[in-house]
Amino acid sequence: MRDSSPPTQKRIDIPNILVVGLAADVSAQIERRISPFPVVRAADLTEATGLIAAAQPLVVVVTSARGDEEIAILRDLARTVVSEFAVFEELGPLDAACVGMERLLMRAEARRTGDPQRNDR
Repeated sequence: MRDSSPPTQKRIDIPNILVVGLAADVSAQIERRISPFPVVRAADLTEATGLIAAAQPLVVVVTSARGDEEIAILRDLARTVVSEFAVFEELGPLDAACVGMERLLMRAEARRTGDPQRNDR
Protein backbone atom coordinates (compact mmCIF):
# COMPACT_ATOMS: atom_id res chain seq x y z
CA MET A 1 0.00 0.00 0.00
CA ARG A 2 1.35 3.39 -1.01
CA ASP A 3 1.41 6.26 1.49
CA SER A 4 -0.65 9.14 0.10
CA SER A 5 0.35 11.69 2.75
CA PRO A 6 2.25 14.77 1.53
CA PRO A 7 6.04 14.65 1.75
CA THR A 8 7.66 16.08 4.83
CA GLN A 9 9.37 19.44 4.37
CA LYS A 10 13.06 18.86 5.14
CA ARG A 11 15.50 21.52 6.25
CA ILE A 12 18.01 22.51 3.58
CA ASP A 13 21.44 23.20 5.09
CA ILE A 14 23.10 24.82 2.07
CA PRO A 15 23.41 28.61 2.43
CA ASN A 16 21.21 30.16 -0.23
CA ILE A 17 19.27 33.16 -1.45
CA LEU A 18 15.51 32.89 -1.78
CA VAL A 19 13.96 35.04 -4.50
CA VAL A 20 10.21 35.48 -4.51
CA GLY A 21 8.22 36.43 -7.59
CA LEU A 22 11.19 37.23 -9.83
CA ALA A 23 11.18 36.08 -13.45
CA ALA A 24 13.13 32.90 -14.19
CA ASP A 25 15.64 34.71 -16.41
CA VAL A 26 16.35 37.33 -13.71
CA SER A 27 16.78 34.59 -11.10
CA ALA A 28 19.18 32.74 -13.41
CA GLN A 29 21.25 35.89 -13.95
CA ILE A 30 21.41 36.47 -10.21
CA GLU A 31 22.54 32.89 -9.62
CA ARG A 32 25.34 33.21 -12.19
CA ARG A 33 26.59 36.40 -10.56
CA ILE A 34 26.22 35.33 -6.92
CA SER A 35 27.90 31.95 -7.34
CA PRO A 36 28.62 29.78 -5.34
CA PHE A 37 25.41 30.50 -3.43
CA PRO A 38 22.40 28.78 -4.97
CA VAL A 39 19.33 30.84 -5.74
CA VAL A 40 16.08 29.18 -4.73
CA ARG A 41 12.94 30.47 -6.49
CA ALA A 42 9.46 30.79 -5.05
CA ALA A 43 6.57 31.84 -7.25
CA ASP A 44 4.22 32.98 -4.51
CA LEU A 45 3.68 33.54 -0.80
CA THR A 46 2.65 29.95 -0.06
CA GLU A 47 5.75 28.48 -1.68
CA ALA A 48 7.98 31.14 -0.12
CA THR A 49 6.76 30.52 3.43
CA GLY A 50 7.51 26.80 3.11
CA LEU A 51 10.96 27.48 1.69
CA ILE A 52 11.82 30.03 4.38
CA ALA A 53 11.05 27.41 7.02
CA ALA A 54 12.84 24.58 5.20
CA ALA A 55 15.81 26.38 3.64
CA GLN A 56 16.37 29.15 6.20
CA PRO A 57 18.01 31.27 3.49
CA LEU A 58 20.72 33.77 4.29
CA VAL A 59 18.88 36.35 2.19
CA VAL A 60 15.27 36.70 1.05
CA VAL A 61 14.64 38.99 -1.93
CA VAL A 62 11.10 39.73 -3.09
CA THR A 63 9.77 41.72 -6.01
CA SER A 64 7.67 44.79 -5.20
CA ALA A 65 4.99 43.35 -7.47
CA ARG A 66 4.00 40.98 -4.64
CA GLY A 67 2.37 43.90 -2.81
CA ASP A 68 2.88 45.53 0.57
CA GLU A 69 0.99 42.91 2.58
CA GLU A 70 2.97 39.96 1.19
CA ILE A 71 6.22 41.88 1.51
CA ALA A 72 5.48 42.55 5.19
CA ILE A 73 4.67 38.88 5.83
CA LEU A 74 7.85 37.73 4.10
CA ARG A 75 9.96 40.33 5.91
CA ASP A 76 8.62 39.08 9.26
CA LEU A 77 9.23 35.44 8.32
CA ALA A 78 12.76 36.24 7.18
CA ARG A 79 13.47 37.89 10.51
CA THR A 80 12.27 34.82 12.41
CA VAL A 81 14.98 32.71 10.76
CA VAL A 82 17.58 35.53 10.99
CA SER A 83 17.68 36.15 7.24
CA GLU A 84 18.52 39.44 5.58
CA PHE A 85 15.63 40.86 3.56
CA ALA A 86 15.36 43.16 0.56
CA VAL A 87 12.88 44.29 -2.05
CA PHE A 88 14.53 43.64 -5.42
CA GLU A 89 13.62 46.95 -7.07
CA GLU A 90 15.01 48.90 -4.09
CA LEU A 91 18.45 47.35 -4.72
CA GLY A 92 18.69 49.06 -8.12
CA PRO A 93 19.36 47.68 -11.61
CA LEU A 94 20.54 44.07 -11.88
CA ASP A 95 24.27 44.77 -11.45
CA ALA A 96 23.68 46.96 -8.39
CA ALA A 97 21.13 44.49 -7.04
CA CYS A 98 23.68 41.67 -7.22
CA VAL A 99 26.25 43.78 -5.38
CA GLY A 100 23.61 44.58 -2.76
CA MET A 101 22.75 40.90 -2.37
CA GLU A 102 26.43 40.04 -1.91
CA ARG A 103 26.61 42.63 0.88
CA LEU A 104 23.50 41.16 2.47
CA LEU A 105 25.04 37.68 2.23
CA MET A 106 28.19 38.87 4.02
CA ARG A 107 26.16 40.59 6.72
CA ALA A 108 23.97 37.50 7.25
CA GLU A 109 26.98 35.19 7.40
CA ALA A 110 28.77 37.52 9.83
CA ARG A 111 25.75 37.61 12.10
CA ARG A 112 25.36 33.83 12.04
CA THR A 113 29.05 33.17 12.69
CA GLY A 114 29.51 36.02 15.17
CA ASP A 115 32.22 37.73 13.09
CA PRO A 116 31.68 41.49 13.64
CA GLN A 117 34.43 42.45 11.18
CA ARG A 118 32.49 40.93 8.26
CA ASN A 119 29.25 42.63 9.34
CA ASP A 120 30.07 46.14 8.09
CA ARG A 121 31.19 45.38 4.54
